[in-house]
Amino acid sequence: MNKRIGIDLDHTVANYIGGVVPLIEEVYGLNPRTPVYEGDKIASDLPLMYGLDVFKDLPGYRDKIHVGKNLFRNLSKLEPGVEKLTHSLSGLPGVKVYMITARESHPVVMEDTRKWLGDNDFRYTDVFHETDKHELCRQMEIDVMYDDSVRQIVQLVDNGINVVVRDMPWNRDLGIYESKIKRVHNWEDALIAIRKFIYRSI
Repeated sequence: MNKRIGIDLDHTVANYIGGVVPLIEEVYGLNPRTPVYEGDKIASDLPLMYGLDVFKDLPGYRDKIHVGKNLFRNLSKLEPGVEKLTHSLSGLPGVKVYMITARESHPVVMEDTRKWLGDNDFRYTDVFHETDKHELCRQMEIDVMYDDSVRQIVQLVDNGINVVVRDMPWNRDLGIYESKIKRVHNWEDALIAIRKFIYRSI
């Protein structure tokens, strides 16, 4: 059995929103209009929190936050023990794990990403920075992708790739795609779902 698993980073294993909110306040003087968390869960996405698209409406956002503040080196994990997902999958015979992120391929971002993965004991074969993940996954023959982005989910499903979706407020209205994915709420459930996809296709 030779299987390839793709795992997204932000909002799947890394807490992007939790890391970026204090930096937006520090750099731009902005505070979210709505709560960041409901209990221990992320409450909403950045456009709803701020009433704007931070990537387009805040000047120099990526350079100032992603690069200048080394955001990706300093994020917390999305949930305790999430690195064990990669331990368990990498330990299966014939299975390779790839971290596939839409983060920009800036040298600082790439270095900080690998540093964070190493510091947090993730086990994987390689890391790829790719905006259009469905193209990369098709070329690499990825069997299952674990992601949270609606755009990525739709494109992956449309290209015949199995998708496990990390439940987030912004991906709860997938319409006809809901029946084509497996939705999970934590890394333990993600492991079960990914294993089912792997062994179903043998």
